[in-house]
Amino acid sequence: MTEKEGVMNIGFQVADIFDLPYEDETFDHVFICFVLEHLKNPLDALLSVKKYSKKGAR
Repeated sequence: MTEKEGVMNIGFQVADIFDLPYEDETFDHVFICFVLEHLKNPLDALLSVKKYSKKGAR
């Protein structure tokens, strides 16, 4: 889909929000949209994702 539009610097990955395939402190910014309202434990999901954010990240 993105290649058809000429966008080459993006990728999509399916993963478990509680066990993401990234190292701790990988991201400068984490954006979660349309996910938390579908989870039984949204606070746990936010806490899980927090470890992937660099110190001072949004």
